[in-house]
Amino acid sequence: KEEALPSTVILEASPSSTTSASPSKLRFKALLLDENGNLFLESGERIRVRVDVVNTGSSPIQNASASLTGTPSVIEQFSSTTLTIPPLQPGETKSLDFAATLPSSLQPQQVEIRVSVTEAGGAAARPQALLFIIQPAGAGAGGVDQIPPLVLDFHHPQTYANNDGQILCYA
Repeated sequence: KEEALPSTVILEASPSSTTSASPSKLRFKALLLDENGNLFLESGERIRVRVDVVNTGSSPIQNASASLTGTPSVIEQFSSTTLTIPPLQPGETKSLDFAATLPSSLQPQQVEIRVSVTEAGGAAARPQALLFIIQPAGAGAGGVDQIPPLVLDFHHPQTYANNDGQILCYA
Protein backbone atom coordinates (compact mmCIF):
# COMPACT_ATOMS: atom_id res chain seq x y z
CA LYS A 1 0.00 0.00 0.00
CA GLU A 2 1.40 3.39 -0.97
CA GLU A 3 1.51 6.04 1.68
CA ALA A 4 -0.57 9.09 0.80
CA LEU A 5 1.25 12.36 0.35
CA PRO A 6 -0.16 15.52 1.90
CA SER A 7 -2.55 17.34 -0.37
CA THR A 8 -0.81 20.18 -2.09
CA VAL A 9 -2.57 23.51 -2.07
CA ILE A 10 -1.33 25.81 -4.80
CA LEU A 11 -2.33 29.45 -4.91
CA GLU A 12 -2.26 30.91 -8.39
CA ALA A 13 -2.99 34.48 -9.35
CA SER A 14 -4.89 34.66 -12.59
CA PRO A 15 -3.24 36.60 -15.40
CA SER A 16 -4.23 40.24 -15.80
CA SER A 17 -7.57 40.40 -17.52
CA THR A 18 -8.41 42.74 -20.35
CA THR A 19 -12.01 43.27 -19.28
CA SER A 20 -13.53 46.71 -18.97
CA ALA A 21 -13.74 46.41 -15.16
CA SER A 22 -11.45 48.87 -13.44
CA PRO A 23 -8.82 47.63 -10.98
CA SER A 24 -10.01 47.40 -7.41
CA LYS A 25 -8.40 48.96 -4.34
CA LEU A 26 -9.21 45.69 -2.59
CA ARG A 27 -6.50 43.07 -2.25
CA PHE A 28 -7.03 39.65 -0.74
CA LYS A 29 -5.40 36.41 0.31
CA ALA A 30 -7.27 33.09 0.11
CA LEU A 31 -6.30 30.23 2.43
CA LEU A 32 -7.62 26.66 2.52
CA LEU A 33 -7.91 25.12 6.02
CA ASP A 34 -8.71 21.48 6.77
CA GLU A 35 -10.71 20.47 9.86
CA ASN A 36 -8.10 18.33 11.60
CA GLY A 37 -5.08 20.41 10.50
CA ASN A 38 -3.10 17.42 9.19
CA LEU A 39 -2.66 19.00 5.72
CA PHE A 40 -4.47 16.03 4.13
CA LEU A 41 -7.73 17.02 2.46
CA GLU A 42 -9.83 13.91 2.91
CA SER A 43 -13.23 13.02 1.51
CA GLY A 44 -15.95 13.79 4.04
CA GLU A 45 -13.74 16.30 5.91
CA ARG A 46 -14.94 19.83 6.71
CA ILE A 47 -12.88 22.60 5.15
CA ARG A 48 -12.87 26.39 5.24
CA VAL A 49 -11.76 28.86 2.62
CA ARG A 50 -10.64 31.95 4.55
CA VAL A 51 -10.49 35.18 2.56
CA ASP A 52 -8.60 38.09 4.15
CA VAL A 53 -9.53 41.32 2.33
CA VAL A 54 -7.72 44.68 2.73
CA ASN A 55 -8.67 48.12 1.42
CA THR A 56 -5.47 49.55 -0.10
CA GLY A 57 -7.20 52.71 -1.29
CA SER A 58 -7.64 56.12 0.31
CA SER A 59 -11.44 56.03 0.61
CA PRO A 60 -13.89 53.64 2.29
CA ILE A 61 -15.32 50.72 0.29
CA GLN A 62 -18.95 50.04 1.15
CA ASN A 63 -20.31 47.41 -1.24
CA ALA A 64 -18.12 44.47 -2.17
CA SER A 65 -18.38 40.70 -2.18
CA ALA A 66 -16.21 37.58 -2.33
CA SER A 67 -17.30 34.56 -4.35
CA LEU A 68 -16.23 30.99 -5.09
CA THR A 69 -16.40 29.06 -8.36
CA GLY A 70 -14.63 25.92 -9.53
CA THR A 71 -15.06 22.14 -9.47
CA PRO A 72 -18.85 21.65 -9.23
CA SER A 73 -18.74 18.58 -6.93
CA VAL A 74 -16.94 20.69 -4.30
CA ILE A 75 -18.49 24.13 -4.92
CA GLU A 76 -22.01 22.74 -4.43
CA GLN A 77 -21.00 21.59 -0.91
CA PHE A 78 -20.68 25.22 0.28
CA SER A 79 -23.84 26.63 1.90
CA SER A 80 -23.04 29.95 0.23
CA THR A 81 -20.68 30.73 -2.63
CA THR A 82 -20.96 34.53 -2.29
CA LEU A 83 -20.41 36.53 0.90
CA THR A 84 -20.81 40.27 1.42
CA ILE A 85 -17.65 42.03 2.61
CA PRO A 86 -18.40 44.42 5.50
CA PRO A 87 -17.55 48.09 4.85
CA LEU A 88 -13.78 48.67 4.85
CA GLN A 89 -11.99 51.87 5.84
CA PRO A 90 -8.66 52.68 4.13
CA GLY A 91 -6.01 50.23 5.37
CA GLU A 92 -8.58 48.05 7.18
CA THR A 93 -8.67 44.24 6.82
CA LYS A 94 -11.66 41.90 7.25
CA SER A 95 -11.81 38.10 7.09
CA LEU A 96 -14.56 35.94 5.63
CA ASP A 97 -14.96 32.16 5.93
CA PHE A 98 -16.67 29.86 3.44
CA ALA A 99 -17.33 26.39 4.94
CA ALA A 100 -18.10 23.04 3.31
CA THR A 101 -17.76 19.29 3.72
CA LEU A 102 -15.69 17.65 0.99
CA PRO A 103 -17.56 15.08 -1.11
CA SER A 104 -16.96 11.37 -0.55
CA SER A 105 -14.58 9.78 -3.03
CA LEU A 106 -12.91 6.39 -3.32
CA GLN A 107 -10.16 7.73 -5.59
CA PRO A 108 -7.97 10.86 -5.26
CA GLN A 109 -9.68 13.77 -6.96
CA GLN A 110 -8.05 16.98 -8.23
CA VAL A 111 -10.06 20.08 -7.35
CA GLU A 112 -9.93 23.79 -8.13
CA ILE A 113 -11.60 26.56 -6.15
CA ARG A 114 -11.41 30.03 -7.70
CA VAL A 115 -11.83 33.00 -5.35
CA SER A 116 -12.78 36.45 -6.61
CA VAL A 117 -13.47 39.78 -4.91
CA THR A 118 -15.59 42.42 -6.65
CA GLU A 119 -16.82 45.89 -5.74
CA ALA A 120 -20.41 46.99 -6.51
CA GLY A 121 -19.19 49.30 -9.30
CA GLY A 122 -17.54 46.40 -11.14
CA ALA A 123 -13.94 46.92 -9.99
CA ALA A 124 -12.37 43.54 -9.27
CA ALA A 125 -9.25 42.33 -7.48
CA ARG A 126 -7.07 39.79 -9.27
CA PRO A 127 -8.75 36.35 -8.80
CA GLN A 128 -6.90 33.47 -7.11
CA ALA A 129 -7.15 29.71 -7.63
CA LEU A 130 -6.72 27.06 -4.92
CA LEU A 131 -5.65 23.76 -6.49
CA PHE A 132 -5.61 20.61 -4.36
CA ILE A 133 -6.24 16.88 -4.25
CA ILE A 134 -8.93 15.22 -2.14
CA GLN A 135 -7.62 11.93 -0.73
CA PRO A 136 -9.96 9.06 0.15
CA ALA A 137 -10.96 9.14 3.83
CA GLY A 138 -8.16 7.87 6.07
CA ALA A 139 -5.48 8.20 3.36
CA GLY A 140 -3.43 10.52 5.54
CA ALA A 141 -3.62 8.32 8.63
CA GLY A 142 -0.22 6.61 8.35
CA GLY A 143 1.90 9.74 8.48
CA VAL A 144 5.21 10.32 10.21
CA ASP A 145 3.50 11.71 13.30
CA GLN A 146 1.79 8.38 13.98
CA ILE A 147 3.63 6.12 16.46
CA PRO A 148 3.34 2.45 15.45
CA PRO A 149 2.08 -0.01 18.05
CA LEU A 150 4.69 -1.78 20.18
CA VAL A 151 5.62 -5.32 19.05
CA LEU A 152 6.43 -7.31 22.18
CA ASP A 153 8.32 -10.29 20.70
CA PHE A 154 10.73 -8.23 18.57
CA HIS A 155 14.14 -7.25 19.94
CA HIS A 156 17.10 -6.12 17.79
CA PRO A 157 19.49 -4.06 19.95
CA GLN A 158 22.02 -3.73 17.10
CA THR A 159 19.58 -2.13 14.59
CA TYR A 160 19.59 1.63 14.10
CA ALA A 161 18.12 4.16 11.72
CA ASN A 162 20.44 6.91 10.52
CA ASN A 163 19.57 10.50 9.53
CA ASP A 164 19.05 9.45 5.91
CA GLY A 165 16.20 7.11 6.90
CA GLN A 166 18.29 3.99 6.23
CA ILE A 167 18.08 1.00 8.56
CA LEU A 168 21.52 -0.16 9.68
CA CYS A 169 22.15 -3.55 11.30
CA TYR A 170 25.33 -4.27 13.23
CA ALA A 171 26.32 -7.81 14.14
